[in-house]
Amino acid sequence: MTLRVIAVSLLAMSLGAASAQDSYVTEVQQWQKEQEKELRADGGWLTVAGLFWLHPGKNTFGSGKMNEIVLPAPVPDKAGWFSLDKGTVTISAKPSMEIRLDGQPITSATVDGVVMKQATLTTDKAGRAGTVTFGDLTMFPITRGDRIGLRLKDKNSPARREFKGMKYYPINREYRVIADFVPAEKGATLKIPNIIGQINDLSTPGYAEFTLGGNKLRLAPVTEGDCGDGSDLTNRSNCRLFFIFKDFTSGHGTYPPGRFLYTGLPKDGKLVLDFNRAENPPCAWTAYATCPLPPKENVLSAPVEAGEMFAGHH
Repeated sequence: MTLRVIAVSLLAMSLGAASAQDSYVTEVQQWQKEQEKELRADGGWLTVAGLFWLHPGKNTFGSGKMNEIVLPAPVPDKAGWFSLDKGTVTISAKPSMEIRLDGQPITSATVDGVVMKQATLTTDKAGRAGTVTFGDLTMFPITRGDRIGLRLKDKNSPARREFKGMKYYPINREYRVIADFVPAEKGATLKIPNIIGQINDLSTPGYAEFTLGGNKLRLAPVTEGDCGDGSDLTNRSNCRLFFIFKDFTSGHGTYPPGRFLYTGLPKDGKLVLDFNRAENPPCAWTAYATCPLPPKENVLSAPVEAGEMFAGHH
């Protein structure tokens, strides 16, 4: 082979590698744009403006400060109440309010001798939670353990109006690693704490072992979607793995409690971990989320200088 042919071959290989790198960078940049689009959306986390834990009986709501659930104007000063009775949530609102449940107008009924607009809200335990809408505001029940709360979203929230964009580390292909995936025994779980002090035992299908920056590391996921009990992930098109992790950048460039990473399923004992797609949890954007926190198994003894950074968003 002549020197000219060798030179041409090396140039072609170099151009091919550069093209692959450019394609990868473009792909991650597109993912970043989609992340920001989702965050900015009408129902995105920037619109979450309140979380109100309900007690049994009446929980009054309105714009007046004396209410247990204080909402922004133009909600009336005294607008009505949400009732909690044995896990069932009911709204009773003033007849003058333009209010809808799941997009349909709420009709009036007599409640304790008073005419009110009344409806029962399904909770997320029953599947999709019932959503009450009035103006730019929406409210729906969430269940966390034995607690039921109402989450408030406001399309005109200060967080959404003042949002200045997301911040990322430079895209670095070295942070896209191929891990060995080690299956867990059937019934294995991880203890996942959350930001409101609860601990949940969630099933885990195994753990990923990989090398990053010369460090041998391990992360254990939980499953999300239609994954069964996690013991057999074959032919699970609507299932993905969810890693909640913390590393040496946590609190030093990234969100202090940790970050999230979603992946596809392992194949032939291998799993792709692309830390350029590591993302902040919703709690980085709003004080009214109930985010899971990293289990002790997922506290890494190394920095992961890739993915989304943190600049004190709320």
